[in-house]
Amino acid sequence: MAGVVGRGQGFLRLNLGSRAGVKRGQAVFVGQAIVGEILDANEWGSSVSLPTSSRFAMVVEGRGVVSGSKRADGWAVGRGGRVRLTKVLKEDQISEGDLVVTVGGEGEPAGLILGKILKVESPSGIYQEAEVEPAVK
Repeated sequence: MAGVVGRGQGFLRLNLGSRAGVKRGQAVFVGQAIVGEILDANEWGSSVSLPTSSRFAMVVEGRGVVSGSKRADGWAVGRGGRVRLTKVLKEDQISEGDLVVTVGGEGEPAGLILGKILKVESPSGIYQEAEVEPAVK
């Protein structure tokens, strides 16, 4: 288990690195919640980009809280100390309170909770966006 040895604006420094198998792009999580993503790793330590960091981007999906069923695909990105769900087609249905979870892929398991939708916005164009409250603060 990794320990936090440093903190900065939008990132954490961990005491595990490439010698322990840590690689760039791996998800960092506690239980079923995403903490961030490995930004870089050297032999003895690694840096984690937090979801609120402008360097964070991850493919995710929105799931209804009650049904648990998939409702939309999109990107979670850090913007100005906040997390935004972007690139969600307007025809897809997302609502306040829906969970935002990982879809899985290289370096990340599917179904980890990134956070929940606080507010949905529909700017002009084909996409809608949402503000997301991170599961881990």
